[in-house]
Amino acid sequence: SVFEFKHVDAKDIERRVRLVAEKEFANVTVTDDAFKALANAAGGDVRRALTMLEVAGGAADTDNDNNPTVTKELIDSLTPSSVHGQMISAHPA
Repeated sequence: SVFEFKHVDAKDIERRVRLVAEKEFANVTVTDDAFKALANAAGGDVRRALTMLEVAGGAADTDNDNNPTVTKELIDSLTPSSVHGQMISAHPA
């Protein structure tokens, strides 16, 4: 079987990523701007946004309690190939 996932609106992606972050990444602080950047950079793909969140959480600077903080600047640095909210593949299909 082939599954075809439909494009998801950025606002819906942001809501979903916030819910997952609260449950699965409770020790990670994510700024509001970072949530918006994740949603926009995902290009309509919730799975991509969640993967970016996971990568960003691992790459984020930590506070004195060793808890990471994900910022918009970090998201932007992890997605240099994003143009107008659409991800460009680094590897041709």
